[in-house]
Amino acid sequence: CVIELAKQQQCKFILLGRSKLMVKEPSWAAAVKDEASLKQAAMAELKAKGEKPTPVTVQQFINPVLSNREIQNVLAAIEKSGGQARYIACDVTDQKNLKKLLKTASDELGKITGLVHGAGVLADKLIEKKSVEDFEAVYNTKIAGLASLLECIDYKKLSHLVLFSSAAGFFGNPAQADYAMANDILNKVALIVASHNPKCRVFSFNWGPWDGGMVTPQLKKLFEQRGVELISYENGAKLFSDYLRAASNEHPQILVGSSMEVVEKKSLKFHPLIKNKRQLSVHNNLFLADHKIADNAVLPIVCAAAWHADSALQSYPQFNLQGLEDVQVFNGIVFDASASKSFIQELSNPVFDEQTETLRLNSLIYSETTKDGKLKRNNHYAAKVELLLKGSHKKTEQFKNFTVDEAPAISANDFYQNGTLFHGDKLQLLTRVLSSSEQGMTLEAVCSDYSTEEQGQFSEKSLDHFSMDALLQACLVWVREYKDMGSLPLKIGRFDFYQKIDRSKPFLVSLQVREQGSNKMSCDLICHDDAGVVYAKMLGAEVTMSKQLDKKFAS
Repeated sequence: CVIELAKQQQCKFILLGRSKLMVKEPSWAAAVKDEASLKQAAMAELKAKGEKPTPVTVQQFINPVLSNREIQNVLAAIEKSGGQARYIACDVTDQKNLKKLLKTASDELGKITGLVHGAGVLADKLIEKKSVEDFEAVYNTKIAGLASLLECIDYKKLSHLVLFSSAAGFFGNPAQADYAMANDILNKVALIVASHNPKCRVFSFNWGPWDGGMVTPQLKKLFEQRGVELISYENGAKLFSDYLRAASNEHPQILVGSSMEVVEKKSLKFHPLIKNKRQLSVHNNLFLADHKIADNAVLPIVCAAAWHADSALQSYPQFNLQGLEDVQVFNGIVFDASASKSFIQELSNPVFDEQTETLRLNSLIYSETTKDGKLKRNNHYAAKVELLLKGSHKKTEQFKNFTVDEAPAISANDFYQNGTLFHGDKLQLLTRVLSSSEQGMTLEAVCSDYSTEEQGQFSEKSLDHFSMDALLQACLVWVREYKDMGSLPLKIGRFDFYQKIDRSKPFLVSLQVREQGSNKMSCDLICHDDAGVVYAKMLGAEVTMSKQLDKKFAS
């Protein structure tokens, strides 16, 4: 995380850790590179000293060398990125010594403006088998360590406070009562600091398990059996860096990943009605600059779909997203330049099918205004959300019924210039038309490359919704080609999700016309790769067609 942040922001870092930094490695380890060879060298050294090498003693013998190399690698990476770094070996719970060390470092590097508290110790045992020493080792590292740091650094003057909490603190986890308690206290500290110091960017990352580190190959296999997703180093570090650099800080507590517990059907609880309130503005959602009609920023229907899905998943974290049905636009959200608007989402009528292990519920997004003393509701979007219990078998699908013409492909760039499509730079996803007829089209597209900062309040969590806009853009292209009119999406009969798009290569969008009339067209849209592996489907997508839209798109 620090290395990724250093790549993006060439600032100065003071790194704290328990391991001592060696100026020179011991002679037996100096020329040995990989860990397996290091263990062999350690065994030989222990034998030469007359000691019996056991797996435990060998690991203890090489740990200081491994720690030293990791520290040196981080320091070198920061320097290579243009930043500056100092490493301090210390006990963060020793406040008196810590204050002295931090003063020396800050005198050299400058005032401390941000704090990232990532310390953690595990001593996993069932609660009846834990000792007081176990508890204190786990608890004090996080809580006494943070308290000590906040005493040494005036938190009221911080611009950033970042705490590494855990999904165990949010969900609980067997054998981690102390760890869960300490991590949830971090969450509460984040909320307190955010309320006392609104100018400080405060984040408490409730991390799920990472693919490495404390997650051994055996533990990784167990997580996979439970349907628990692991966080890759690359994705976790990028998310960390993007959040720190984002323009908005709406929620101090951020859950990254999923529950680590086995989901039992009998423990599931469903709520008849859940209401969520949300403030939206152009300022907090930079992508809206690429989705303007007649100079007005308009929320894309794919973002409304993500809104439905993500809120349902937050309310029911034991599930994964399977699909949406009857995705409708009643009165799309249009923004002016500055105002923040308030919206309400209702999740209602949950129905759980034990046979298929799916949960279906209704989602409605609306706003309220008062006129003549009466409260008026304005419905914006609706959908039925379908969730699949984690650990259940997720469907896959192949799609072979697409064609690519022998003639050279047509560039899609003109559609963004001639008023067919109104999308700005980063939503210009279509690249080529591979085949075209009145019955359908196949187009090539690329994924959007919005940063987390630009995604704002619609970060891509459950689906690649910005990239999915390419499917609806294909509808507008077909209408222009065969009806010579502008068009806008009205609804999607069913929106199914199979897997994340492979972002390393272009993907294909296949459009198959269902019905066409004088002012409406409906079709099926399949998002897939060049081998036919399906990423997602929009079935029964419907657009309204009108000559009047030509002027709006052209502006």
